[in-house]
Amino acid sequence: MASEKIVFEHPVNGGLATSLAWFDLRDKNRAYLDPDAPPGTPYYLNAGEIKSTGWEMEISGKPMRGLDVMAGYTYLSTRCLKDATNEGKPYSIFSPRHQLKLWSNYRFGGDSFLGRVSIGLGMQAQGAAQSTRGQRDLIVNSGYAVFNGRIAYEIDRHYSLSLNVNNVFDRKYYASVGTTNTYNFYGEPRSFMLTLRASY
Repeated sequence: MASEKIVFEHPVNGGLATSLAWFDLRDKNRAYLDPDAPPGTPYYLNAGEIKSTGWEMEISGKPMRGLDVMAGYTYLSTRCLKDATNEGKPYSIFSPRHQLKLWSNYRFGGDSFLGRVSIGLGMQAQGAAQSTRGQRDLIVNSGYAVFNGRIAYEIDRHYSLSLNVNNVFDRKYYASVGTTNTYNFYGEPRSFMLTLRASY
């Protein structure tokens, strides 16, 4: 296996930091499940050569007083370069090509009641993916976006109360689609969590 990865990091305006990573992987003679094998019979073929390329970018920091942000994006492309039946086709079809994560948290500040309140919003999204090529129970994940929220109140220097809401819009989706040896998993439905924290 040959690999190459380049990483750039750079602060922006003193309040934000950015990073960018690029990668290029080559994998030769990788085992590949025979799509014509009878169900339950793990016959494998020489997959020839697989190429995986992509890049990642992340921005994080404080663009203004009281506001923390984080944004990350990942692009992944996998392709069969040398394969008798799948040459030119994507290899890891159960891995999404696009992934995006966003999160922000704002604390109002000040001496009023509102000054002890902080609000957070986040999103996780990914592109389409499907279960392994050639299997009977084909599952296609058309892509999804899930939103999460949080509100917190600092009671005093020792106690804080927070309410987290996951999957705000109760989106039904597959968190992952599997291969022959793994399973398809639904993402968690909308849920609430109330937390009281104490520190001394």
